[in-house]
Amino acid sequence: MKKSTLTYIVIALSLFAYSCAFDKKPLRFQRLDQFSDGNNPKRDSLSSPGDYAESFIISNWEDNKDCSQQLNEFVLKRINADVFKYINYSITFYLESDITNVDHLKNNPRDLDRYSIDHDRKFSYSWSQGKFTAIFEYKDGMIIGAEHITISDAPPLKTKN
Repeated sequence: MKKSTLTYIVIALSLFAYSCAFDKKPLRFQRLDQFSDGNNPKRDSLSSPGDYAESFIISNWEDNKDCSQQLNEFVLKRINADVFKYINYSITFYLESDITNVDHLKNNPRDLDRYSIDHDRKFSYSWSQGKFTAIFEYKDGMIIGAEHITISDAPPLKTKN
């Protein structure tokens, strides 16, 4: 009796684990048009005409290899010959939340600065003059994994005598 009960438990747990593996939803990306340059060619006084930035909300994100792969595939599909004509190009991703979602931000655009950047910003990808420069991952508004970055004093200025 004990063997058959144990067998049923093992089978049930195996089926549950197997079904969970296939219940994962694919990532969904929603472009934040009001914060992307396609509709707003010059976002602020610091942007130059050669800068181009896009912002997206990610739904169904989990910190795992599969989601990272889906994100990288999405970014690679966004990159085309047009991207390399800009001096600087960036894509920023935010995790979906009660505040960081398309509907809320359409009605309350200032909440991107007030809340989303510090709480839901997850990744930013950057290119400069057609060359990939960086991927940054954020947590609570801070770049994570940047412990190896060293900031040192600038070299002295050279003067003409």
